[in-house]
Amino acid sequence: MAVIRVLIIDGAQTLESGLGRLLTQEPNLHIVGQTSSAEEMTFLLPLSDLLLVSATIGHDKAGHMIRQARETHPEVKAVVVGLDRRPDLVLRFVEAGAVGYVLQHDSASQLARQVRLIHEDKAPVSPDMAAHLIDRLAELSRQQERTALPTGHRPGLNALTPRQLQVLALVSQSMTNEEISQRLHITRGTVKNHVHNILKRLDVNSRQQAAMMYQTQMVSGDEERRSAPDFAH
Repeated sequence: MAVIRVLIIDGAQTLESGLGRLLTQEPNLHIVGQTSSAEEMTFLLPLSDLLLVSATIGHDKAGHMIRQARETHPEVKAVVVGLDRRPDLVLRFVEAGAVGYVLQHDSASQLARQVRLIHEDKAPVSPDMAAHLIDRLAELSRQQERTALPTGHRPGLNALTPRQLQVLALVSQSMTNEEISQRLHITRGTVKNHVHNILKRLDVNSRQQAAMMYQTQMVSGDEERRSAPDFAH
């Protein structure tokens, strides 16, 4: 089994404390150093396969050091350790360049296992985190699309899925989430998620604005269809 060279970024002063203490006895994991200094990190990165960053040094500093490491040594995988089960926080580190994360209450064996899986590009992602990652990627894609569009232009109804259009049609009829859930035979939580995603995709702030956009664009579409030449005859 190949040895994985691990550089630890932690506020602890020695390898006998903090993350170093948890990993020094693990087979095939070699600790090349432990530091909280960006300068020392830069010096040790060429000797490393994996960067293990403790969130205890502060989220801003941890994110900055991950970003710096990825810019100078993209071949070194960065992993953040000690996070709460907060998707927004995990996404923040993923956007900084982390390829994996370890939760705050994971054991030493879980930590070592995760390090090995991440090194082999096999780290699992929980279903809820995968859903948040997909939503975030979609949001970033929409932001890029809006940036490329002329000022004042906003996404149309074609940005919505068929189910979201169905929900929005009922929202435009002033139906509540409870009424929509009964009409579509889905849970209120599912309706709430659909409405939340509709507002994001349409880049509006309220149900009322979304309903107005739906009604306006549907009317406009009807007018275009009525004015289009009929080539059927």
